[in-house]
Amino acid sequence: MTPKRSELLRHLRHTPAGGVRALARALGCDVRRLHENVTALAELGLVLRGEDGRLSSEIDAITSTILIAA
Repeated sequence: MTPKRSELLRHLRHTPAGGVRALARALGCDVRRLHENVTALAELGLVLRGEDGRLSSEIDAITSTILIAA
């Protein structure tokens, strides 16, 4: 999870967007790069895409575990 992806999730949690271009404008970032991040997070189920193309997130927290040795 990168800081940009965390920011993206935080924004979508509070302010769903009409699509990738609208989200890129709101966050002030490149559409292509944002699309890559949205796609990656959507594949993980962290970003939801509505039938109308709206983007949102229902995630309140993400917990991770890092195993150093098995």
